Amino acid sequence: MILNKKGILKQFGLVIYPVDYVVVIGELEDEVNKYYTPYEDDYNYIAPPKSTGCTYRVKEKSTGVPCIMVWFNKLEECTSSIVTHEVCHAAMEIFTYVGTKPNPDDQEPYCYLAGNLARLAVGCYYEIPGIQPPVIKKDAFENEQVESERKNKSKLKKK
Repeated sequence: MILNKKGILKQFGLVIYPVDYVVVIGELEDEVNKYYTPYEDDYNYIAPPKSTGCTYRVKEKSTGVPCIMVWFNKLEECTSSIVTHEVCHAAMEIFTYVGTKPNPDDQEPYCYLAGNLARLAVGCYYEIPGIQPPVIKKDAFENEQVESERKNKSKLKKK
């Protein structure tokens, strides 16, 4: 684990999956590239996310252990919906790595994995002094949804 003024980098073993999970929060580009390399050998550098968060397939440099990394680099902009979005990507990557897909008739394995990944990611926020964990905020999608519901209610009142 790395914890400094710029953020946190923490790796977790996932007991029943043959891949580790890495959570990066903050501007830790040098640290990420010191310990990890892209999973595909065509690349030798892991660029920080251009948006608030991103999910990567990487390998630990010293051991070659495959990892799924979620990286949140804009601390103050991270919301619960962004964490949810990235951990769903991470869960899909883990399923892909083991050669399976989420099953609509048996959703529990995927949901338990995604929930555990979210718990680990949010837990890392609590380890960074002075940083608030992701909050629930309305995003663009929610604002559109609220506006659409308001219009529908006014149409119903007119009838």
